[in-house]
Amino acid sequence: MDFPRRIIPFFIIGLLMAFLASCGGSSHHPESRSFTLSFSPIEDMVFSQNGTIVADALNQLESVSFSIATKTGNVSKPVNVSYSFDYLNQKGLVDEKQKEINFTVFGLYADFENSVTVNLHYADGDVQAQTSAITTAGFVSDAALPAITINSSNEQPPVSFIFVRSLPVSPIIIDADGETRWMPKDPGEEIRASFFDGDSFVVGALRSNAIYRFDWDGSYSAHQIGGSGYGDSHHNIELGKEGLLNTIAFDDGVEIKPESVAIEATKTGGVLRVWDLDTIVANYITANGEDPSAFVMNDFDWCHMNSVIYDAANDDVIMSCREDFVISVDYSTNKINWLLGNPGKFWFTNFPNSLQKLALTVTGVPPVGQHALSISADGSQLMLFNNGKGNIKLPDVGDTLDYSLVSIYDIDPLARTANAVWEFDMDKTIYSDICSSVYRTQSGDMLINYATSESRQVARIMVVNEAKEILYDASIPKRESDNHSCRTAYNIEEISLDGLVIDIAR
Repeated sequence: MDFPRRIIPFFIIGLLMAFLASCGGSSHHPESRSFTLSFSPIEDMVFSQNGTIVADALNQLESVSFSIATKTGNVSKPVNVSYSFDYLNQKGLVDEKQKEINFTVFGLYADFENSVTVNLHYADGDVQAQTSAITTAGFVSDAALPAITINSSNEQPPVSFIFVRSLPVSPIIIDADGETRWMPKDPGEEIRASFFDGDSFVVGALRSNAIYRFDWDGSYSAHQIGGSGYGDSHHNIELGKEGLLNTIAFDDGVEIKPESVAIEATKTGGVLRVWDLDTIVANYITANGEDPSAFVMNDFDWCHMNSVIYDAANDDVIMSCREDFVISVDYSTNKINWLLGNPGKFWFTNFPNSLQKLALTVTGVPPVGQHALSISADGSQLMLFNNGKGNIKLPDVGDTLDYSLVSIYDIDPLARTANAVWEFDMDKTIYSDICSSVYRTQSGDMLINYATSESRQVARIMVVNEAKEILYDASIPKRESDNHSCRTAYNIEEISLDGLVIDIAR
């Protein structure tokens, strides 16, 4: 049949409309995707509540997200978190027969009517949203942080949420306005070393071999670090090559190594690898014709390991012995690659045929009592908090500074050099002798924690950019119950609750 020319455009439009209608049948129409939403408090939790969604067509969902509006007058970004549908399903939080999804809203303000918006994101791009008010109780805890003073901040601060490692309970999450936004339940023993693994926290007990996994709803599971003698997660837990790196104490009743052993373990405590610096360092000294007995001693804190990281670019494990040096060891063979420290110390002057040969020549201020190692992606730059406090256990060689600084070193293992290419010393006006940290933020700035400034009374938090401009400055005084501010805020880093995506491991 021949159609008149004037009819053809209308015919095409009609076909197109029919096609679109067939693609978006009535079961997919946004009007049929309304949902009901409810929240319920969680026992012993203020900053989190359980959410329940009842909706049709759950199998068409891609994700569920929530946002918590910032208080009027505050400057932190809104909490913005997205759960993938696969994650919720994998965790057993989806009941398709009951058309129900359960999830946790976290990061709520305490003692406040929070405005929370929940979004359902569908595979075809449709988004359904509801806003509700969640009223929370006041927060009362002996472990709560004291009132935080914001000394200075940009109108839009460079970080919005900060992960504080504290005692007796860790972590505590605060925002740039100084408000506490989350803290786990107390498991009944002191916990400090902690790591965020993308959806929950792995936290080690300070005085036992327990390792805990905390979810955002406050619930936790307890595990034991395996292997005879391994326990006491005393400083840091970091991402390793195959598991999590942990600084632990070793005591099997025969050998006692207070703080010279690092392990890589699963999230439930199964030990994968061990780096025993007593053995590694003593064997190297002996193999080079010298006697290690005056340096590496059983039941003596000759190393005081306070940080361990994995260098993926070079397949090394790098550890900080605050009494001596930073040491790089091959991940698989335990071969010592290099040592970075003050050449005036015992390890250098007393072992010319062994340890001295591994030393990097330092340009700039060498590490003295350092904490919080981190490495650039290409493995060439090492950053650390340079406390400036000399030896505590080993002989004092008089290298204590009267200020602390952040140091970034260019490491050249072939030339055996470590050049300090960036140092920030706050005009030599702040001294934080123990604990403390520095880590890069997502934007590339430095988040610094002077954990024991003002004679160990105040933890001073700063964000500093590459040009050494101070973008944010806050003070956390020690709790009245703490003997010093290291217990209050030992170590900090950014946690991005303003864009967190919780998904299954890929």
